Amino acid sequence: MKESGNNARPVIELIRKISNPMSLDTFWIVIGEVISVDEDERTCVVQPLNDKSEAEIPNVSLSAEANDGQILIPEVGSAVIVGRTEKFQPFIILTSDLAKYILISDDIQFNGSEFGGLVKVNELTAKLNQLITEISANFAAIAAIYPYTIVPLSPLVPTDYQNEKVKHGN
Repeated sequence: MKESGNNARPVIELIRKISNPMSLDTFWIVIGEVISVDEDERTCVVQPLNDKSEAEIPNVSLSAEANDGQILIPEVGSAVIVGRTEKFQPFIILTSDLAKYILISDDIQFNGSEFGGLVKVNELTAKLNQLITEISANFAAIAAIYPYTIVPLSPLVPTDYQNEKVKHGN
């Protein structure tokens, strides 16, 4: 008589305990689909695709450790590879589609460092607008002495030259 998956679970657990007397943690991989993502908690729910179980895996961490240096935030519906152990919370190893990628590091380089650091857009905009104001005042003073038509300079806004998809902080 063949046992179903649910009835075989206690037997499987007993065999694991007998074959692993030192209680070493075992690691296995589950391939699944992301059902939902909680970015604030840095977790997601995954529906296994290569497991006989129909049960969703809740509370799958988006990184191996809390606030790890690299956090993959998958798109809902994307394929993921989940690492599981008996002792630790399951976590995302790889995802097919990223909604967001968070990198926490003291030094980040994209293809080297010869161009220097990233610009602080709001501070740069304030400085440029200050220069525009000063240049406009000088043009007005000159125009009072030598009549000519002044072409007004428009203030800048960060969205004129800012890439909204790449952001940074301190």
